[in-house]
Amino acid sequence: APGSSLRPPPYEVPEHQHQHQPLPNNTSFYSPAPTMIRQQQASEQQFKRRFNALKKIYESRIDHLTASIQKTFNAVNNDPVLMAMSEEATTREFVPRAVGDIVTQDLRDEREHFIQQLANKLSQESSTNQRMKQERFELVEEINALRLRVSDAQSTIQNTARDSDTI
Repeated sequence: APGSSLRPPPYEVPEHQHQHQPLPNNTSFYSPAPTMIRQQQASEQQFKRRFNALKKIYESRIDHLTASIQKTFNAVNNDPVLMAMSEEATTREFVPRAVGDIVTQDLRDEREHFIQQLANKLSQESSTNQRMKQERFELVEEINALRLRVSDAQSTIQNTARDSDTI
């Protein structure tokens, strides 16, 4: 009829399909597959390695900053120009700015030094990584050559055994 929509006939689930069917081997529907467990464990181990590496860098950074702040504090307290400025009424108001400039410069220098150390370490690690890749490639080539020699030796042994059987 015009204006009415076509609908599929209602689907009825047979009565026996309403009942709960137990899973085989007493497994839970939500238990992950062994490969998923291994992948999760590998991800967790990778996370822990990265976390520990970042924690080590962070702790090193804190140590560097602490040493830098101590050095700056000593420099400010022992700076003869700042001492003279603080004693003179006409220059006393400029002491906080001079201290701020010294602190800012020392922190900048420390940051640049720390970045340079990280860059040097990255360069060393990259070099080591390249060397290890080359060594791995050479080992794979050597293993493949050995496999070929073993395969040739097995073929020779089989041919010799077959030839001796025919004699």
